[in-house]
Amino acid sequence: MGFLGVRTILTHPKYVGCAVFGQVSKKLHTSTVKVPKSEWALRPGAFEPLVDPATFAEAQKVLGQYRCQRTDEELLDDLRRLFASEGRLSYTAIKNSPDVMTPGTYSKRFGGLRNAYKLIGYGHSYRLGGPDTRLRTMALRKELISQIVAMFPNDVSLVRPGVHWRSRLRVFNRITVSVLIVRSALVYKTTRRWIVEPVRHERKFITLLARLDESNRAIVDLHVFPTSIALMHPTK
Repeated sequence: MGFLGVRTILTHPKYVGCAVFGQVSKKLHTSTVKVPKSEWALRPGAFEPLVDPATFAEAQKVLGQYRCQRTDEELLDDLRRLFASEGRLSYTAIKNSPDVMTPGTYSKRFGGLRNAYKLIGYGHSYRLGGPDTRLRTMALRKELISQIVAMFPNDVSLVRPGVHWRSRLRVFNRITVSVLIVRSALVYKTTRRWIVEPVRHERKFITLLARLDESNRAIVDLHVFPTSIALMHPTK
């Protein structure tokens, strides 16, 4: 059992025999939100308690003096491990993980979850990289497309629907192929991932995916998928 599971046992009024109502709130067409404990509706003596009120009260007193003893780097390592296992980070993922401190702990320690994300390289800057990285990736994509067209001049052509659209491949003058360059990212110690973000207007096309090496300066391999939607919802 993780830290959060233990903390729930030590702090939830149900263990002292209280029926608890109104822990969450949900309005029509909105997400469920947690209600502060101070606003919960309690009915003491609703069932037989597992602990007596005096013991429960003492536990709350001790927990009120508790402070997270983990260092900043340990907290960030926990986030890296969660990202390595889940492939993404969010308030809900952190809250539901038994091995990671609460989102509130990260907000207090780092001034917000977004700042904690930045410290481990996750977030908008994680996905896009700096301007030099983006330009280098665009150049690699352009070079790959040019090489493919040069290798199969009778079967493959370059198409671009408009000035604001990305170039694509056209095979046999009837099959459109989306070309994705996927950068490598070290998410935790030796754990490396390639995060795929398909282009919205190209998700229904056959997709040629090119993975970059650890330095994100060269293509290491190519993969073909029936559509880029398959990359987002892979089958086992």
